Amino acid sequence: MNTAALAPDLLTWIDFKWLMAMQGERVHVERLQTDREYALLCLRRGAESRNATLRTCACRLLATLER
Repeated sequence: MNTAALAPDLLTWIDFKWLMAMQGERVHVERLQTDREYALLCLRRGAESRNATLRTCACRLLATLER
């Protein structure tokens, strides 16, 4: 199976980055895509946000990474 097919697309990561920025959190898109531990840390932080849109985005990305 091609793992690239399971990876979130760039637009989804960009959405997450800007949603996090609105919460005052800086994230690095390239690192999110290449460093699994960093991505999981950021996504878990996003999943705990009071912002429902950010929580939804983070949870979707988490579900993809935790497969």
